[in-house]
Amino acid sequence: MIKINQHTENFCPLSFVIIIDLIFLIPVIMLDPSFHVDDFLVFSVIKSNPLHLIAFNPHEYFYFFLRPVSYFFFWVEYNIWHTNAFMMKIVSVFIHTGFTVIFYYLLKEFASFIKIEFKPFIASIITLVFSLHPDSLIW
Repeated sequence: MIKINQHTENFCPLSFVIIIDLIFLIPVIMLDPSFHVDDFLVFSVIKSNPLHLIAFNPHEYFYFFLRPVSYFFFWVEYNIWHTNAFMMKIVSVFIHTGFTVIFYYLLKEFASFIKIEFKPFIASIITLVFSLHPDSLIW
């Protein structure tokens, strides 16, 4: 019997998740390539503090302790793309896909840590639910 190595065993289910993700997310961007109201609030904070990678003022909408990663990526994307919503959303899809891959491997590691074995397909279904859940898609 031929033994499939760990990388190949994870590649197919993870590819399945990424393809489903892109099939779902790319049309969403195409249908609504604009900004939303809270995006303009973040832009105003970035414009008032152009050198701050994260918001430090607790009276600002996107304060450091509430959403530092989100604010940081907004800051980077705003400084690269300015107010080009389509490009900012495409970058967000790539970031989201990267987090999805990380989640998949963390899930597999956690399962092996607590000594639960499940097939990569089950891990991919759990990852797909995480990936398409509305709370992980707030970008």
